[in-house]
Amino acid sequence: GRILLTQVNLAAGEKDDWFDVYASFFREGIFFAFSPMNAEDDSLMALLARRDIVIRDLLKRRQPYLTPMAVVVADLQSSVKICAELPPEEYFELINEVWGAVEPKLRKYYATHGKHVGDGMVCYFFPQPDSNYALNAIRCAQEMKAVIADIDRAWKKRKNWTNELMLNIGLVEGREWFGAYQTPTHIEFTVLGDTINIAGRLSDFA
Repeated sequence: GRILLTQVNLAAGEKDDWFDVYASFFREGIFFAFSPMNAEDDSLMALLARRDIVIRDLLKRRQPYLTPMAVVVADLQSSVKICAELPPEEYFELINEVWGAVEPKLRKYYATHGKHVGDGMVCYFFPQPDSNYALNAIRCAQEMKAVIADIDRAWKKRKNWTNELMLNIGLVEGREWFGAYQTPTHIEFTVLGDTINIAGRLSDFA
């Protein structure tokens, strides 16, 4: 991620009071850190470089909030049948290949991971400063379909089977409460409301 540095004078009176301002760009937003000029900033830069620590610490302090959003629920079609036909190690290889190939698309369109249950997943798309969250969700879903089509061709050649690998995708736009379940070592994002339930039902119908 990018870290930009600039200087700002925060003086309230006549005497200058200059600070270094670090802007660190995250998928979830922009984090600003202020440090007095000429102060030792190695530790601050080291902290900002650890994106996982910064995000986790910020989100622990964040209260649930109501936000516009889009939800994508994706599930591997006929997963029970495919699981029964494959040895466990091959089935897990397939699932890891699917979600590993999808992951770059999720990052590209600023998706936030929700629950990941078995061979299904939930992703949230929130307003972004430079893109439309609903269009991000739609474009991401389209590229996910293209990715699974490539994997389908490879596995048909490998297994010589008639199974067709497809993702059942439900996509819904709405306005819901977003928050997190937390333990000392884990954060899981979740949304409360009908939007995710409708997306799940659409995925079941797909």
